[in-house]
Amino acid sequence: MPNSALNPRYTFDGFIVSDSNREAHTAATEMASSHPAFQNPLYICGGVGTGKTHLLHAIGNAVKPLRPRVFYRTSEQFTNAVISAYRTDSVEQFRAGLENIDVLLMDDVHFLAGKARTQQVFLEMFESLSRLSRQVVVSSNCHPAELEGMDRRLIQWFERGTVTCINAADKPLTTQILQRRAWDCGIELRDDVATLLASGCATIRELEGASNRLLAECSLMNAKPNITTVRRVLRATA
Repeated sequence: MPNSALNPRYTFDGFIVSDSNREAHTAATEMASSHPAFQNPLYICGGVGTGKTHLLHAIGNAVKPLRPRVFYRTSEQFTNAVISAYRTDSVEQFRAGLENIDVLLMDDVHFLAGKARTQQVFLEMFESLSRLSRQVVVSSNCHPAELEGMDRRLIQWFERGTVTCINAADKPLTTQILQRRAWDCGIELRDDVATLLASGCATIRELEGASNRLLAECSLMNAKPNITTVRRVLRATA
């Protein structure tokens, strides 16, 4: 049985809820309950940086005390494991190990597009877990109906389940997330400083890089973030 590969930092307590992600957060917490009312599987879709991965890990961390056999992987990791199993002629052992899990968490399932052999292994595992009433949660960058290069049977499984989407974070939510990250690092981030940082980045990737540089610099210098520091970081990011 592979280890869960969960990040203990990603919990429901650490997830900031707003109008853009409230529905997905509700579905995720329900799926993590003892007797979820939502239809299995749970399919979470949204763009980069919207919190899909956080919710998958949060579900895993919440259920693990009672259902310890949690399996989290990105689709890329899963694909590499399948390729390795075929190369070593151990596919059956690989499948058998996956059938013993309690909860399956698969991130970025859209990356399975065009990988027919990996999709077949995933489909067989998915069907087996469904027969055993095991929980399955996947994330993707699009709605199941928009998936391309995917086995139609998988799409039908996804559409039969619970589909919930996360919208892009607005500036107030982004500001709260930045302040939470800073707080976790022991650094206080004022509203005006967080707002300037959020406004100065065009993409989530830019924001992550800029916030990492800001927090690293302030931690190294043992100084509080201010407007001047943010402007310097944003110039370096541009």
